[in-house]
Amino acid sequence: MKCLMGLVTISLCVLSSSCSDDATIWSAKVDSPNGQLIATAQTVQTSGPGNNSVGTAVYLKQPLSSYPPVMVLGLSDESAYPVGVTAVELHWQSNSKLDVTYKAGATIEFQAVKALGADISVHQVSSQ
Repeated sequence: MKCLMGLVTISLCVLSSSCSDDATIWSAKVDSPNGQLIATAQTVQTSGPGNNSVGTAVYLKQPLSSYPPVMVLGLSDESAYPVGVTAVELHWQSNSKLDVTYKAGATIEFQAVKALGADISVHQVSSQ
């Protein structure tokens, strides 16, 4: 009986993990003026049983480094619609100052103010 219960538990775990579906629905990339940093952003929509979400993340990376990108901003979004509501705008004000704007309907879940020598400023703009 214990063996059967274990088999059922493992089967349920495999089935529930295979039902999840992640899709990148938007992305952007902007190089710093001197090319020493790359800012990227992507919005991922996840769906599955009891696991629906939309989130946008912004990362910084040094182009010649083998290290993975560093997450500097994480947003949860109310919805992926209308199209474009999840998009953030990335703007390098200088070689070491990244400005990120996001629209109403998103909530900041994580924010770094400095990473890889760059200062990161974040502010909300209206969705109009």
